[in-house]
Amino acid sequence: MVYLFRMSLKRNKIISHQSGSALIMVLFLAAAVSAGAFYLMRLSHNVESQIKIISKSEKYLRINEILREQFEDPQICTAILSGKSLGGALTANGVSLLPITTNLLGSTEVLNDGWRSPVGNKLKDIRLKLENTLLRTGLKRDSLTSPNIDVVNGEIYISTYEGTPSLNVARHSLLKVKVMVYVNSGSHTLYACFSSTGGPAMCTLSGGIYNSYGTGTRPKCEPYSRCHLDGQGIVSDPTLCSNPFSAIRTGPATYFCQWCNRNF
Repeated sequence: MVYLFRMSLKRNKIISHQSGSALIMVLFLAAAVSAGAFYLMRLSHNVESQIKIISKSEKYLRINEILREQFEDPQICTAILSGKSLGGALTANGVSLLPITTNLLGSTEVLNDGWRSPVGNKLKDIRLKLENTLLRTGLKRDSLTSPNIDVVNGEIYISTYEGTPSLNVARHSLLKVKVMVYVNSGSHTLYACFSSTGGPAMCTLSGGIYNSYGTGTRPKCEPYSRCHLDGQGIVSDPTLCSNPFSAIRTGPATYFCQWCNRNF
């Protein structure tokens, strides 16, 4: 009996020891699972945050690239900058082009000093500096209302800085865009602008003049026709030809009124 009692007691101790070890193992596994879950949650949060930062950074840089594309495009550059005064554009500091109204990421924005984009860009200034040497002077578009136009190269400087410190981008950015500018020589205002290396610039350098005003028509390299008549037909009095038309004699006392594009 004593022997059986001792064997039973010993067996109970073994079972108790095994139960304690199993409990410790269960607690250890639970702690490990909790730690792993916490780590995965933190990792997932960090990855998600990093993805958001990368996405925001890409949009940040994309806005700068959109501005470059707009100043290189003849229709957009001309639409947003036409009529800007160029007083001071030949100085070392150039002339500020702000404010500018344009479309960025699907919405119309008025850009001025301190403007901030939805993704953190803060604008300091957009300036134009023109070269001192004119490429061509006294041009006229293939239009009766064209002003006298001078042509000069220049650079547009877009100065932005980061308004969101968490973004992994340069804190300050100075983007330079090389442009060709048509200057209204009478009012000394910007008439048209576009990239200094694209098709419109080649049109200009080869002797033509580029029509950036595409309202209802496609922009084109002019002239398309050399001379224009005013529509009166034959007249007997040369004074009936109003400026810019000139009287061209067709007989002893007959004339027609004609204007010719001197760029042709």
